[in-house]
Amino acid sequence: MFEPLACPVCQQVNQCAVSAGKPIEDCWCLSASVKAVISDKLRTELKGKACVCQSCYQKLSQ
Repeated sequence: MFEPLACPVCQQVNQCAVSAGKPIEDCWCLSASVKAVISDKLRTELKGKACVCQSCYQKLSQ
């Protein structure tokens, strides 16, 4: 089970606009170059369901 507002990596708030009930246009990830490598690092059951936070995104995309 996962918490949609928590980053699956660090468990902190992920700032996902969609999970917070806001339009996708408000989400921070639209301005990021999301890489498939990050998806590969998530557990299978979280892929496509859980959003990482900006801090973890930056660390994982290096």
